[in-house]
Amino acid sequence: MKRTTTARVKIFGDTYHLKGETTEQHLHRLAEMVDQRMREIAARSPHLDVPRVAVLAALSFADEVLRLRRELDEVYELLEEETEGKSTESPPPEGGGT
Repeated sequence: MKRTTTARVKIFGDTYHLKGETTEQHLHRLAEMVDQRMREIAARSPHLDVPRVAVLAALSFADEVLRLRRELDEVYELLEEETEGKSTESPPPEGGGT
């Protein structure tokens, strides 16, 4: 059975109580990443209100996930091609050719 962990974190000035089946350190790292992204967006566009900053941060993370998934798919395809190429090669001759 997985153990649920809770952590009290601050994101963009607000306190949140996060709960998840992970470590407290992981929950804090997630909060730090969100806080940092929101601060970067707010610094570039100081006129935005908090909900818009949060939505733009979410879109930024979603874009990052999609790009990483695409890159991972490309790596998988290359590995499949390499594996298929090796399986179609002729096996070495038995007995050393003597």
